[in-house]
Amino acid sequence: EEIQVLAAPFDVRHGAFAGGLVNAVTRSGTNFVHGALFSYLSDDVLVGRNTLGTPVGDFTTWQYGATVGGPIVPNRAQFFLSVDMRKEVVPDPGPLIADTVGGADVTRIGVSYRDALRFQQLLRNGYGLEPGTLGPVTGQVRAGDVFGKVTLQPGANTHLELSHHHALGNRWDFVSRVPLFYFPSASSQRNSSTSDASRLIWTSLVGSRWSNEVIASRLHLEDSCIPDASYPLIRVMTPPSGQLSVGAPGGCPPYP
Repeated sequence: EEIQVLAAPFDVRHGAFAGGLVNAVTRSGTNFVHGALFSYLSDDVLVGRNTLGTPVGDFTTWQYGATVGGPIVPNRAQFFLSVDMRKEVVPDPGPLIADTVGGADVTRIGVSYRDALRFQQLLRNGYGLEPGTLGPVTGQVRAGDVFGKVTLQPGANTHLELSHHHALGNRWDFVSRVPLFYFPSASSQRNSSTSDASRLIWTSLVGSRWSNEVIASRLHLEDSCIPDASYPLIRVMTPPSGQLSVGAPGGCPPYP
């Protein structure tokens, strides 16, 4: 319902820090049932060719969700629920090593397609390790967000609010390829992030001049990384100054 951007806030409710803060004020239920549905779709089939006359890469962005709120007990208790889902398919931006016309592979990337193919075959046939493909890799993103709130009015001078927010995101099959560094598809990994935040706010009036607010909250964050490869990172140097790498990167289990 409202977004607040606070620079170096001194409010004790926000903790003791000197940075910036983005505070979101969420909706609450009312005495009337209300709701909304929304959806957003962007897809390559809806986009024409680029200025060179070639079609754009395969991509999809689909986001949809719903909100609903209403009374549990009129004038005493209300609820609000929000669900938001997102799906993305992201094309590989390159550069890709398969273009060898006029030495484009060495010129653009610094690694020849012949060396990359030899590296791929050596790992696969010589050591029994699967390096994946040298071609494009389509990235995938899945995300979900669920928010629920219950507001209570036990008395004329007392207000109680209980909310929970669950967010989950998954990202996989992204390979960062830049000039001088080329990665086969097995260098990708699956990154997952989960966030659960619960909060209880109790507000009351004491007499006619004083007010009291008690906030209790709990935040749980969990991040994970699962490499596509089951072996540690392998790197080789190629002439004139390129590098080929494949395997589980450092800091991503099972190879810390």
